[in-house]
Amino acid sequence: MGRCFDNNEKVVVPINIEDIKFRINTEEHGSEIEFRLLEMILSKTFTLLFMLNGGAAVALLAFLGNYITYDAASIRGMLWALGFFAVGAALSVAVAALSYISQSHYCRGTNENIMYMDMTLQIGEPIDGGILVPKDDTLKYEKEITRRLTKGDRYRTKAIVVCVCALICFLIAVIIFSYTIY
Repeated sequence: MGRCFDNNEKVVVPINIEDIKFRINTEEHGSEIEFRLLEMILSKTFTLLFMLNGGAAVALLAFLGNYITYDAASIRGMLWALGFFAVGAALSVAVAALSYISQSHYCRGTNENIMYMDMTLQIGEPIDGGILVPKDDTLKYEKEITRRLTKGDRYRTKAIVVCVCALICFLIAVIIFSYTIY
């Protein structure tokens, strides 16, 4: 966003009123679609990770019931594999929580942007080359939008890292299980 300051501490937003109205409409519609899409992805990711690790743990318990020998090493290996499956299932819940928090920050950032554009329409003075708005209001909204999007990015990164950890737990458990039964 280009800025030009005058003596009244105002900022020129280089955009016309029709563009702002279009962007408000587009952002409102786009944020609804984005939220539904990410909600769907979140539910699928959670379901798949939980089923992957939880299902493997249940299958391991069923196998353990039929496999029971009095060999302490094999039972210990099975328990380690079961532990990793359980940790992977727990991490899938953490992925769901982190993804929800991330999406919440993105939606709030989008809402702040819509409110900023609406404020620009309401209190801005149309001039050649844009709309003149108070500097303090502009800086407040820019800081809030940036803060929300940055938090959303951080939580998204954490969710991705935890998701990878859940997959690693699954792989470690499979490796432990395969070495245990051979």
